[in-house]
Amino acid sequence: MAKQIGKIKLYSVKDLNESLGVNERTIREWFKKGRLKGVKIGTEWHVTEENLGKFLNAEGVADFKSNKISG
Repeated sequence: MAKQIGKIKLYSVKDLNESLGVNERTIREWFKKGRLKGVKIGTEWHVTEENLGKFLNAEGVADFKSNKISG
């Protein structure tokens, strides 16, 4: 479940794993290599809804938000 801070939604590695079906290690590598822009809060990586959308558009994933994250 995404975290809401003010108007900003943050998705964790676990959220992305469950929604995308991608291994958590792979997602962490995307963060470390800058492929997916996120922030580390404590020991956990998070991505904003905006940056997730940019990443998915760049990867050619159509309408991910309405099909996976928001559902």
